[in-house]
Amino acid sequence: MHVCYFGLMNQLSNATRAKVVSCLVAGNSIPATVRMTGVAKNTVNTVVKLLADLGKARSEYQDKALVNLPCSASSVIKPGRSWAASKRM
Repeated sequence: MHVCYFGLMNQLSNATRAKVVSCLVAGNSIPATVRMTGVAKNTVNTVVKLLADLGKARSEYQDKALVNLPCSASSVIKPGRSWAASKRM
């Protein structure tokens, strides 16, 4: 699936892009992100859609690429608390 965001991110400086993504990834709401960054709500909503698309693409890639890995039975993967919390949503 390919989605075009019509240059949305080209309109924001790198510093502003980083602030918006950082706020959202840290768990801030869209209204809080708008207040903290000064970016329009529609822009933040589009960034959220972009992040969702990226997450879907990452998941599809990992489902294909990370199979039949040579892990021993003694290897235990311990995900962080934030990862565990995201699985409950």
